Amino acid sequence: MTLDISNILLGTGFALFIALLAWGDLIRKPRKDVAELEDDFRKEFDLKKKYFNPLLHNNDESSADAPKYNFFDETKAMAGIIGNKKLKGKNIKLLTEFKELNNIRYSLEKKYNFRYILSLYFLISLFVLGIISLFTQDISFVIYTVSIDISYMYLCLVTIFIIMFIYNFFSAHTTEDAFVAKIYEIDDKIEA
Repeated sequence: MTLDISNILLGTGFALFIALLAWGDLIRKPRKDVAELEDDFRKEFDLKKKYFNPLLHNNDESSADAPKYNFFDETKAMAGIIGNKKLKGKNIKLLTEFKELNNIRYSLEKKYNFRYILSLYFLISLFVLGIISLFTQDISFVIYTVSIDISYMYLCLVTIFIIMFIYNFFSAHTTEDAFVAKIYEIDDKIEA
């Protein structure tokens, strides 16, 4: 059984490596979707980025190079928004909708990043366990009076990773649904 578990672990690790190469671009997609919607909003209401961004973007943005805004920047931006002739009435409420959208996007990106990092650790674990299992063919350990083959321990570790993935998939799926619904809602309000 040891040679079989080695093949399974190493093969799964190789397949996951191929999937990770194609997956890196998916992480940046929510940021791109929000940026396009924000551009449409700015063009529709003749807003400048210096008035728009401080009101919508948190200082805890996931990107390290994201600008940090202080109270003075936000106050100056609010004064610029108030002076805008096109952005009145119910359209001003879209600013809070965009703030909510950015919070959802930030949460979604955190879940995607966690999944990506977890995938890297899983990949490394699969390769390491696969190589170790080649050299631990006849090792078993005893818990109470039951002798257990070491390959079952490897499968338990893999199962823990898989459970973490499944939880992350479901959690990210609900956040993705909220994200897409909020994008459609804001897009409909911009066009109205």
